[in-house]
Amino acid sequence: GRTVPSVANVTGQGGPGTLYKNSIEPPRTASKSSDDNGPRRNGPDPMVLTEKVVAHYGGTKAVADRVGVEPGTVRKWKRGERCPKPHSLEVLMELAEEMNDDGHERSEGEPPPLLSDQMVLLARRAETPEARARAVEAALAFALMPDWLQVAGLGKVVQAEQVAPAIMATRRARGLDAA
Repeated sequence: GRTVPSVANVTGQGGPGTLYKNSIEPPRTASKSSDDNGPRRNGPDPMVLTEKVVAHYGGTKAVADRVGVEPGTVRKWKRGERCPKPHSLEVLMELAEEMNDDGHERSEGEPPPLLSDQMVLLARRAETPEARARAVEAALAFALMPDWLQVAGLGKVVQAEQVAPAIMATRRARGLDAA
């Protein structure tokens, strides 16, 4: 259980300066069980990252640091703008591993903690490239959410092509892969 900053503000009733003031209202139920039901049905589209959320999260540099890419690669998306769709389950799993590297030795095939088992299964069982891309997109959006954004039911996605080289560089630097 990691601590989630600004939990009082997630309800949208925290007074001036609240993340959701005059904006959107997050889902009322943010129970842990909802994490395994795939993309959320209520609340804002999880594929859309508003400027307010980016600003609250510390701007583009903080987002870039969190995802592990060079600042400037992750740009500040405009309200309502949709993100590029990633298409690789392998990139998704690699990225999720990096995002959740907590020193825990996971057994073969064990998903990272922030990845919903349901979403991984959907991506693996997808019969068409389009269906797989949709499943990967949903799972990657979930994997990239900071804890406090998960509570709010919001997320962000970065382009897989931008992230993969950074992941491989990180793994090489840690001695996990040969150069």
